[in-house]
Amino acid sequence: MDTGTKPRRRSHNRDRQMYALIAPYFILFFAFTVLPVISSIVISFTDFNMLQWPNFVGWDNYLRLFLRDDTFIIALRNTIIFAVMVGPLGYALSFTVAWVINELNPKLRAFMTLLFFAPSISGAAFMIWGILFSGDRHGWVNGWMIRTGL
Repeated sequence: MDTGTKPRRRSHNRDRQMYALIAPYFILFFAFTVLPVISSIVISFTDFNMLQWPNFVGWDNYLRLFLRDDTFIIALRNTIIFAVMVGPLGYALSFTVAWVINELNPKLRAFMTLLFFAPSISGAAFMIWGILFSGDRHGWVNGWMIRTGL
């Protein structure tokens, strides 16, 4: 009799449950991130105008982009400069601000955390508030109140 089958079977069941929990995120991530990137890479090797079937042109689009398009080279240079400057500086500044806030006393730390996070939270709260309480029958709560006669 194999004594290792029960733990192995339990492990397989647990793994299946984990995959089932990950599946919705993976499906959405694949559909809205991976597939568009793959399709744009494939389309980049074609002559595509949305009215006709794409014609495969190989590397011609990239050769024209790098060798004959002055605007692209300027945009590429600006993007690289922006990424090199903003990336590391943004991380360093974020780390420094977080470190300084962490060193404050607890009440001031809570206030400063609220001060820094309030703008990012308020946009989502405004959007949700607008969906729920739109001033006409299209707001979920207002629509329900109109239908029930309130």
